[in-house]
Amino acid sequence: MIYKKYGEIFRALRQQKKLSVLHFESIGISKATLAKFERGESMMGFDRVVLALQELGISLEEYEQILNNYTNSDQDELIERVIIADLYSDKNELLKLINDLEQSGHYSLALAAKSTLFSLNDIESEQIIDYLFSISIWGYMELSIFYLFLPNLSARETQLLINSFLIEKHPLLSSSKHRNKLLQIAYKSAILFSSRGYIDSAKYVINCIDNYHLEHDMFNQNLRNLSVGYWNFCFKNTSEGKLQIQKAIDIFNSLNLSEVSKYYQNMLDRL
Repeated sequence: MIYKKYGEIFRALRQQKKLSVLHFESIGISKATLAKFERGESMMGFDRVVLALQELGISLEEYEQILNNYTNSDQDELIERVIIADLYSDKNELLKLINDLEQSGHYSLALAAKSTLFSLNDIESEQIIDYLFSISIWGYMELSIFYLFLPNLSARETQLLINSFLIEKHPLLSSSKHRNKLLQIAYKSAILFSSRGYIDSAKYVINCIDNYHLEHDMFNQNLRNLSVGYWNFCFKNTSEGKLQIQKAIDIFNSLNLSEVSKYYQNMLDRL
């Protein structure tokens, strides 16, 4: 019963709120479905879990924190180590992490990490692309693979994947952790598109996110401003764009995110 803890925690929260299993029938979750979930006999779909948690007044992040005893999971810690090593261009750490990921069976994440150091062969690239387009349930791991492999995707592939979250307002957008990672993917892709001269693709991604009015934290709001600056620098007004980029980089520095600043400064210097 691999889902036992999920159900046990949910039942404890439900009982604490003094709600019966019948209460959730009003949002389309039957008594039998919820009872099986709480007993650990089956897992509800992600969208139903989100709806049920909303009835309890609990965010997905809080539920995950309770499940993990208020600490990050080992998997999330591993993902962050890969992303930080990539940001710092720490080749030795990345090589070690790639080996650890392969040994632990995280082959897709290992390939995505490998792609930040080396050019993948055609078979490896196709494996990652096929994997990304076959995902039916997206989690933080899958979003992180998308983020790391982003420079290797075509503009069309990137836009199709981003659109798949926005067109029907994917349930993961209700999770700030997952939404923030998707926003990082979108703005990083817009900056990459601008640097490659893809004027329409870069503008499309920025406008697409704007049109859905997604909540931004300070980091992603500044990343959005940075992506707009890159677009202006590359296609509209070089001086104005450079000022926007410098302002965003200065804000990252003020937030003690010097490596983020350096990463995007280096990208600007290569233009």
